[in-house]
Amino acid sequence: MQNRDELEQELEAWRRQPPPRLLLLSSGPDTSVFRRVASHVSDAIWLRPRPGGGPALVRGLLDDLAATSNSGDPPTRLDGDQTRRETWAAIWAEWRDRASSEPRRVWVLDARDDLPAVAWEAFARSWAGVRGQALPVRLMILVRSGGAERLAELPHDQLLARPADAWTWAESLDSWSVTNRVRAAAVFGSEDRFRTLVDPSHSLGGNVRSLVLSLDAPMATAALDRVRHAVQRPERYLRVAQAVATGATDWGTIRQKVGGLADSGQLGPYLRTLEELGIIRARRSLDASPRSRSTRYHMADPWLGFWFSCVLPSWSRLGTEHAEVLWQNEVEPRLDTHLQRTLPLLLSQWLRTLGARQALGSVARETGGLWGDGYDMPVSGTLETGAIVYGWTRWLGGSFNEATITAATRQLRATRYGFGRENRLKLFVQRAPIEHGLARLAARDPEMTLLSAGDLLAGAR
Repeated sequence: MQNRDELEQELEAWRRQPPPRLLLLSSGPDTSVFRRVASHVSDAIWLRPRPGGGPALVRGLLDDLAATSNSGDPPTRLDGDQTRRETWAAIWAEWRDRASSEPRRVWVLDARDDLPAVAWEAFARSWAGVRGQALPVRLMILVRSGGAERLAELPHDQLLARPADAWTWAESLDSWSVTNRVRAAAVFGSEDRFRTLVDPSHSLGGNVRSLVLSLDAPMATAALDRVRHAVQRPERYLRVAQAVATGATDWGTIRQKVGGLADSGQLGPYLRTLEELGIIRARRSLDASPRSRSTRYHMADPWLGFWFSCVLPSWSRLGTEHAEVLWQNEVEPRLDTHLQRTLPLLLSQWLRTLGARQALGSVARETGGLWGDGYDMPVSGTLETGAIVYGWTRWLGGSFNEATITAATRQLRATRYGFGRENRLKLFVQRAPIEHGLARLAARDPEMTLLSAGDLLAGAR
């Protein structure tokens, strides 16, 4: 059974609410949000402000609004001298007239590059009129993550467009071995462009070689370009990203790996910029107090972690070394270590898939990690049923055994997260299939689930 896109379900639920409705849909830098919205809201009318700003921005939007007229009439004349008033007030007045005349349509405004303050002020006044007259209008505004502050005072709905999970796609690569499908999830992650670039008739290594490991490959510099096109001097930003990708999670360890920083305060702007660019993510322990400053950092997507930890170290040989030799001698040998670091992130994604519903009885509504004095659980969360799940992963180092499982579960006594809940599920995921002794161990504890990484593929779709 095909797992429906979570975004599609949320958008359908939003459309069922009575108008007028304003939705702020936030996303990271992944441009696939455009195609996903377009595929789920096929009758949408799009407004995409033209680049460059200035008067051309206002003029272009008025022209676009005129082009949406069902009648094909020329633009509405908004004043007595037969010319349009090219102001933001005029834009929103024109839009309000158009939108209210087509109550079954959804309007989508792409504001991911933001609009000037005067535009939002005029919009707020116009939307107050829409609400005051109870007009049958539905407007979705695309904004970057954290970019909805200007509209915070307006009554609105809000959604976060998460990238499609890596498991759903990796499961479909059924001509590959289970191990290589798990590796594919860790290599290609949620990066949308791989969905069309990867050729399943070729091997995992063949795809990495042709898509990444030569200077003219389509994805050779994709991760790098996110940084160097956004900042003037990218060198230190790249060192910070590589430090996180290779296992540094806390401020002190990242600073040590980066080097050259006179004091720890210098690291802050680099971390914040990389967060804004969607390269890394900061998180606090799920049981942290609101004032806690204990933050850990991880790569925002497995693909980014793969590039910075497995490809960037070989940068000087991209284009000079044959791609097959580079893959065999340098990149592939780093892959399992990358997967060991990345499996917790992949497990967090899996907890939101249909596979989690089948294995645990529910999908997660919250995921993260837990750490503190005496405990460190890389994957934890709350399921929609209210049950708490605590997760541990292993790709390297062999299977779990009774001693390691006992040591892991003993940590539950040290965290307040989930304390007092009736169901506290313990989830262990390892590379190897679950052998008989481990299965018997899990059978004695109804709240324990042991899975192989390959089991995460089963039912992901």
